[in-house]
Amino acid sequence: MAVTERGVRTRERLVLAAAAVVQTHGLAATTTRTIAAEAGVSEATIYRHFPDKSALIFAALLERDHPAFAWIEALP
Repeated sequence: MAVTERGVRTRERLVLAAAAVVQTHGLAATTTRTIAAEAGVSEATIYRHFPDKSALIFAALLERDHPAFAWIEALP
């Protein structure tokens, strides 16, 4: 199955939203519902791009261009 440009943009929005929600609410309080709301998509959309919340959070941490990456690198 080919990934569409829309799919790429949606995935990027999910990654950015996940990083923002974790940064604001902390990992324990982050839910897929909150991430979906931040990204402007349905909660089910997350599972079209990621197998679970952990995979989405991991992807957000690996995005080198995201400000959260610099924040994580600065942790003691």
